[in-house]
Amino acid sequence: LENGIKFLKAQYAPVLRVLCASIEAERALYHLKSSHMEPLVSDLKSIVQDLSLQTDIKRFFKKEIENLNRLSGKIIHSSGDKNLLFNTLNNIIQKIPY
Repeated sequence: LENGIKFLKAQYAPVLRVLCASIEAERALYHLKSSHMEPLVSDLKSIVQDLSLQTDIKRFFKKEIENLNRLSGKIIHSSGDKNLLFNTLNNIIQKIPY
């Protein structure tokens, strides 16, 4: 996964960065389930960055970006926050057909 993410991050095409966000969302779900908070927060910030590159993409993922911004700035302990993050990451993955 890391090599795929590095390759897509090196590209400037917004569509490829959206694909990268999808891969990172999958990895973030793994980190969430494994309680690996440091890499989880890093993935959340990277997903927001990738989905915010282009205005129309940012608009399409507006709710997800808002949720990720809110959750990446805090330690996620409550089940409500974990459920919101789980649902947000799954929404991102479902919205990106690859």
